[in-house]
Amino acid sequence: MVVSISETGNRDVFLQRYLHSFGYSDIYALEYGMRAWFKADYPQEQIQLP
Repeated sequence: MVVSISETGNRDVFLQRYLHSFGYSDIYALEYGMRAWFKADYPQEQIQLP
C-alpha cells in the first residue's frame, strides 16, 4: 500500500497515475492533503534533518 500526501491533495492524482504506470495498484491519497490534517488538529511531529 502506498499513501501519497501533498499540501492540498491536488497533485496526488498525478502521482497515483505515475505509480500505476510502474505497476503499483494499492495507491491512496490523504484527502485534502496536509492542510486539512493541520486544520483538523491531528498529531504533528517535527524532525531535524541532518
